[in-house]
Amino acid sequence: MAGETLLLHADDSTEVLLFGRYVAAAAQRSQARVVLSVPPDLQRLMVGWTGVSVATAERPSHHRHCPFALLAGAAPREAEQHTDIPIFAHLRRCR
Repeated sequence: MAGETLLLHADDSTEVLLFGRYVAAAAQRSQARVVLSVPPDLQRLMVGWTGVSVATAERPSHHRHCPFALLAGAAPREAEQHTDIPIFAHLRRCR
């Protein structure tokens, strides 16, 4: 996915708060430009990750997309404490 743009989107604040912890791993593993589409009240909270930007448009231009909620399903529970979370096998199915 290097050179592509991956849009991670959340429809409500709860998704961002529950699954936002997987964003850094998604950015690292994908080697894509990661753009977050989150509710306006949480945009400032989501700034600061390397290789990740926060969109001001609702659905910016992208090559692939995935809802925040699916990020957690791709990561085993015991892997939450590790930085090498194998989530991108699942993300390939998110289009």
